[in-house]
Amino acid sequence: MEKAKFKRKLHKSEIMLKWAKILDQEIEQKLYELMEILPSSYQGSRFGHDGLRIEGSQLFIFFILSKLKELYAMENEETRLEIVMHELDLNEVQKPRNIENSHWVLYVRVIDREPQYLVKAHNKETITQ
Repeated sequence: MEKAKFKRKLHKSEIMLKWAKILDQEIEQKLYELMEILPSSYQGSRFGHDGLRIEGSQLFIFFILSKLKELYAMENEETRLEIVMHELDLNEVQKPRNIENSHWVLYVRVIDREPQYLVKAHNKETITQ
């Protein structure tokens, strides 16, 4: 498999300008309108699809996740969160200098619920009403 190549690079100044601009705006769009939702039947690499990667201590990762309430809400009857988190085995040179002295990586993607799940969820909702 060929490695992905970068087409272009945004410089820090451009990123900071865009970031500052959106911080000052009331954003009308919702995350679910912007984020690519993978079909439940999707097989293969997740690379190149919308997703989130956070790395650092568990404390840092969960702090960042606490800011992403809209993403958390995408675990629902229509979509599910695919979440993978691994502790990295780093050598002595790479050892992190954080509180936990460990380094983790977390990946999050949004996946469509399988059709049979939707039927079950609908039937459960009908029964409980």
